[in-house]
Amino acid sequence: MKKINLSAIALSGLLLGGLGGCAIANDVQLEEHRYISIGQELLDLKKSRDEGAISDSEFIELKSKLIERHTSNKFKEVKEMAD
Repeated sequence: MKKINLSAIALSGLLLGGLGGCAIANDVQLEEHRYISIGQELLDLKKSRDEGAISDSEFIELKSKLIERHTSNKFKEVKEMAD
């Protein structure tokens, strides 16, 4: 019985070691793309203000920057489509 158990342990060790070695040798780079809508960003910003994480003046400033950035990006998209 012990002979079978040791063989099973040795075999699983070889398999796991071999698979682990393959993962270590590969140079894998993951890219994550997330898209958060301007509406969600505005809701998150409002929630931050409502919970006291940011002041009213910070809310107004950040909201303006957010809308400006969104408008600027939309303008670039339209311009690229025209070219």
